Amino acid sequence: MSLAAETDDERKTRPIVAVSTGDPAGVGPEVAVAAACSETVLRQVRPLLVGHRQHLLGACEARGMQVELVRCRADEGTDPCSNHNEQGMPVVRYVQPVGPAPGPVRPGEATAQAGAAARGAFELGVRLVREGVASALATAPLDKRSLRMAGAPYIDHTSGLAQLTGADSVRTMFRTGSLRIFFVTRHLPLREAIDVLSVEMIVKMAAAAGEDLCRLGISNPQIALAALNPHASDGGLMGTEEGDILSPAVDRARGLGIQLHGPIPADAVFHLAQQGQFDAVLSLYHDQGHIAAKTLDFYGTVSFTFGLDFLRTSVDHGTAMDIAGRGIADSTSMVNAVVSAGRFGRLWRAPSADMG
Repeated sequence: MSLAAETDDERKTRPIVAVSTGDPAGVGPEVAVAAACSETVLRQVRPLLVGHRQHLLGACEARGMQVELVRCRADEGTDPCSNHNEQGMPVVRYVQPVGPAPGPVRPGEATAQAGAAARGAFELGVRLVREGVASALATAPLDKRSLRMAGAPYIDHTSGLAQLTGADSVRTMFRTGSLRIFFVTRHLPLREAIDVLSVEMIVKMAAAAGEDLCRLGISNPQIALAALNPHASDGGLMGTEEGDILSPAVDRARGLGIQLHGPIPADAVFHLAQQGQFDAVLSLYHDQGHIAAKTLDFYGTVSFTFGLDFLRTSVDHGTAMDIAGRGIADSTSMVNAVVSAGRFGRLWRAPSADMG
């Protein structure tokens, strides 16, 4: 059935997903608008973009898209009416943050104005979900420099979600096909990430990941711990972290009934998990897991945030300032993030939710 032939009642059954449009100097508004017009999204979700009208117009102009932008009230969500107007143009519904319009934003340039606009959209998106207007939140990328210039009290989405919701354990999971990756540490310099590793930190993450996987319908999840050093240190010949921290963490976790395996050399563990030997991998630091996921499928990877009272998904890429405003950004990851938010958002509190 074509989208045009659908009834309002059919569209009404689809969940509303709030989509914060990210830093307007990056590709966020472009990929958000493209996702909101995607048939893949519209067959499963009612997207509600959160951002400023002038940035959405700029994104449409950059991509050569003719759309009708319909502003909604923050307390009403989207109506189930047709996704196209009488002229056949796509209808994109959005909510705009309150307050004065942000100052001019130049594509590719980190500024306080861009950071303030991105922060306002993100925080309104969180409020829409927490107030029940939307079922879940999908986010386009932020720029840490712009956020800092704007005086935001957090550095990224994850720390912002923790502050805005009061959650004490916010976790990131990447999903790329059948591969799932949890991150023990994320936005830390590599030296600092290694220095903060501890038995307690790894056991806590393994326990939380196990609970998250169970809630997603995976019974008795098998979790692999990626090693830090080459060949998992070869019995201490190439580093001591495996013997001092990682192996004791595995032993303690298994003593608590958590099916944690390893440490397994990082050059093999992600392949083994992707082949189905493990349900998820614990990545010790940011790039260890990101490289694996993005090499497997750069545009197909979706980031899930757990530990909140709602589901948040995100693209797996940054603001791509070097191509912002040129209308060439690939929207596949944004489409996947919005669809995933719609698919799992309403089931998030249900322990029988199936991640497929």
